[in-house]
Amino acid sequence: MKEQKKKIQLLLEEHFSQYGFKRKKLNNYIRIKDGNVIQDIGFTTTTHGERHVIYLNPVVGVIYKDVDEIMVQLREGTNSCLE
Repeated sequence: MKEQKKKIQLLLEEHFSQYGFKRKKLNNYIRIKDGNVIQDIGFTTTTHGERHVIYLNPVVGVIYKDVDEIMVQLREGTNSCLE
């Protein structure tokens, strides 16, 4: 099973590197566009109790640095994001 996971990781890394993504963690790939946009693609894995089967669950995220900075400024002085 470990060998199968390694093959999957190598395949993902090879594929995403063509688009400028760099591997940051085990199954997490990130690229920065225009200095402001961070694109993140990650994969969680599960077997659902089956032997010799690995399911990949994609997780996709986009972060805009300028929007994040505004959020931090708006949150200053509050203890919770719910306030």
